Amino acid sequence: MKTMILCLSFLFGVQSYLEAQVLAGVLGDLEYTVTSIDLQIPDNPPNNFAELTDSLDVTGDGVEDLVFQVTLASVPDFEGSVISVSSLNPDVELMTTGYDATRLVLNDPILPDSTWSAGFGWPVAAFFYGIAGLTTSGQWLNDFTGYMGFRVLMPTDTLYGWLDVYAEANLAYVKLKVSGFALEPVINGVEEQAEEGFALFPNPAGDYVVVQVPAVRGGIFIFDSMGRMVLERDYFGEIGGEVDLDISMLPAGVYRVVFMSEGVTKSPLHLHSDDFCLKELIISH
Repeated sequence: MKTMILCLSFLFGVQSYLEAQVLAGVLGDLEYTVTSIDLQIPDNPPNNFAELTDSLDVTGDGVEDLVFQVTLASVPDFEGSVISVSSLNPDVELMTTGYDATRLVLNDPILPDSTWSAGFGWPVAAFFYGIAGLTTSGQWLNDFTGYMGFRVLMPTDTLYGWLDVYAEANLAYVKLKVSGFALEPVINGVEEQAEEGFALFPNPAGDYVVVQVPAVRGGIFIFDSMGRMVLERDYFGEIGGEVDLDISMLPAGVYRVVFMSEGVTKSPLHLHSDDFCLKELIISH
């Protein structure tokens, strides 16, 4: 590996691959899908208890991933409305803040190190009187329009996107509209290099990650979010071979994994995309 010069300047040399990110409400290279989710309960007479649900397939496999629910009631111990979203697929996660789904505005970044959650019943907007008195929650309660960030976890990739959401919850009526969603098959806007044979799995990873390498001889390098090289491993084997890396000592976070074939001697500031393989790795112990 003496012929390879890898340092912080290498990260600067590929900075254009690393700075891009998915932004709420911005299409860019994302693929937009129009949806028809429109849940409305227009009035709340005495003794009313009404619920509506609709679901959404964001992965394109024909199986519903997200379910939206609105409730409006005027019964003893509960008067008002609740809007919530749940993930039926553990590999589809929502951006959350505390116990609420996160409301984003135009150009807000959707980042790997945001808080991501799956599971049931994330409030979008809630306004009701119950046993404990008035309860209000949800980031759409006072601002009806916004974007909801989500991501899809895959064996060797993570896809980021956003949903266009309108939500209104009060004592008299409840409304929820999801106009569409956008999803891009890249990690944080970093286009995956297409070299056959380079892959990471699982991703996100825990204490170990398997790196499938695309060349006979080369080096595997892991950089943290500050551009510091935190792990290095030489590889001498077969094309398509696999290397098990112990990453248990690395803190949870987002890392860049780079593979360079032996013999690359260009200055790191003049590397081209065909000189290296780059993927983003999420470590979550």
